[in-house]
Amino acid sequence: MTEQVTENKFDPSDFEQLDNCPWCRCLDSRQWGEGPGLFNTVECTACGLVYVNRRLNTKARCKHYENYFSTEHQAVPEAKLRDKMYQLEFDFIYRYIKKGKVLDVGCSGGEFLDYFNRQNFDCYGVEIGSEAAQNAQRKFNDKIINSSLLEVEIGGPFDLIVFRGTIEHIPDAKETLIKSVSLLNKKHTSYIYITSTPNADCISAKIFKTNWNQHLPKEHLLHFKKAHFDELFERYGLHRIASHYFYEETPYANITEDILMVAKAIKLKKQKKTVNFKSPPFYGNLMTLVYCLKK
Repeated sequence: MTEQVTENKFDPSDFEQLDNCPWCRCLDSRQWGEGPGLFNTVECTACGLVYVNRRLNTKARCKHYENYFSTEHQAVPEAKLRDKMYQLEFDFIYRYIKKGKVLDVGCSGGEFLDYFNRQNFDCYGVEIGSEAAQNAQRKFNDKIINSSLLEVEIGGPFDLIVFRGTIEHIPDAKETLIKSVSLLNKKHTSYIYITSTPNADCISAKIFKTNWNQHLPKEHLLHFKKAHFDELFERYGLHRIASHYFYEETPYANITEDILMVAKAIKLKKQKKTVNFKSPPFYGNLMTLVYCLKK
């Protein structure tokens, strides 16, 4: 199914076209899934990044995220289930770091930071959505900045930098990750935590492509593979010390029904028929990765 948006929300002036890969700058790509429509998605032939090459421009993205907190983030039925995910993901990183100064990049309304605050972490955040940032500021005051990480000077160093469901939204993701490395505490072991991030290497992405439930072209601009992060961070002295793919333990899993739906899609693909329905939550859909910078 070609990606579509409501006609009266965006017009042609809201879009931009990428001529090269935003990760490795390669000029060669191949079509990924159906398209082109108002949006289009391709895969880099060099590094394998899947990216939206006809996407909203900076002005349209800012408009989209302005009231995103109430109209999308908190409005969807799954919003009530996120608390369990926050707990699962906090417990995972808490195995490695139990105190210190934490920066949540794309902190939304501060919901995930709340879990760190309860354990007496010193909590900071950046958030581009003005409504979400205001909500977080009510809890964390001037430690929350309404900005992207690249556009702001923020007091470091940090013992932990978190990207929860964020990096796939950021058009200049590589530059943002490199800046995050520069903000880490070099005096002792520090961490970068990437979690709830769509995994382009998963079976659902390969079968469903643009009908993968993590493919949201208005906002999920980039679909990474674990190797993208491994290779980038290795250059800066960070090593991956843990990885996980939450599924069975999540509140979203309906294991039997999900397997049957994926099996149906596989059967259609083998018959060279179109898979015209959205994928379910499934094994491997989302990555949780911990990177460590040792003193």
